[in-house]
Amino acid sequence: MVNIAAIGLSLLATFTLATFAFIIARVRHQRYDVIDVFWGPLIASASWTACIQSEAFTIMNIVVLVMVSVWALRLSWYIGRRWWNNPTEDPRYKMLRRSWPKQWIPLQIFFRIYLLQACLATAVALPVLMIIYTNPALGWWTYLGIIIWSGGFILEVIADQQLATFLKTQRRDVLLTTGLRRWIRHPNYLGEISLWWGIVLMNAPSQYWWLSAIGAATVTCLIVKISGIPPAELRLARKPGWITYRQQTGALLPRLPV
Repeated sequence: MVNIAAIGLSLLATFTLATFAFIIARVRHQRYDVIDVFWGPLIASASWTACIQSEAFTIMNIVVLVMVSVWALRLSWYIGRRWWNNPTEDPRYKMLRRSWPKQWIPLQIFFRIYLLQACLATAVALPVLMIIYTNPALGWWTYLGIIIWSGGFILEVIADQQLATFLKTQRRDVLLTTGLRRWIRHPNYLGEISLWWGIVLMNAPSQYWWLSAIGAATVTCLIVKISGIPPAELRLARKPGWITYRQQTGALLPRLPV
C-alpha cells in the first residue's frame, strides 16, 4: 500500500539536496544553472529514501535502485563536465529572471527553480517509488520493462557521446546531422522518455501503476513541451541548414531521411 507520509519523506530528501545545491550556487559560483547537475541525484535521493525508510530491500527494489542510480550518476557526470567547462550561465535561467519582479531575486530562485525542481524530481521518481512500496510480482512485463529501460539508457548515452565528440571537432554554428541524429533530431530525449516508461511497465501488476505513469508522463511533458525540446530547437534554429533538417527528420519518431 502506498504511504503518503513516506512519499513526503522522499520529497523532504529532494528539498534538502536542492537546498544544498542552492547554497553551492550562491556561495561558490553565483550560477544558478548548477541545479541541472543535481537533477539526476534529486531523483536518486527520492528513490533511496523510499527504500531505506520502507526497509524493503527485495531483489526487484535493488535492481530498480541500481538502474536509477547508474542513470543519475551518468547524467550528473555528463552535465557536470559541460557545466564546469562553460564559464557562462545557461541562458534559460537568465531569461526566467528577466521576467520576474526585481525584489528578492535569490529567494524567488530558491522557490521557483530549486524547490520546484525538487517537487518535479519526486514526481518523476514515482515509477521507482511505486515499485518499492508495492513490490509488484515478477513477470514478462518486468523483463520487457528492463529491456526498454536498457535500450533507452544506451540510446541516451550514445547520443550524448556523439554530441560531445562532435562539439570537440566542429564549430558551434555547425549542425550535427550524422550518427543517431541522421534519423532523429533528439535521440537523447527519446532515450530518456523510453527508460522511464520502461520502469512504468515494471509496475504493470500493481494497482498503483497509474501513479507510476504520472511520473513518466511528467518527464515526457517536461521534455516535449517545456525544458527539453523547445529550448534546444530555439538554439538549433540559429544554425545554417536547420529548416531543411527539421523538415526531413522527426523530433522523436525516426523516419528515413530524404
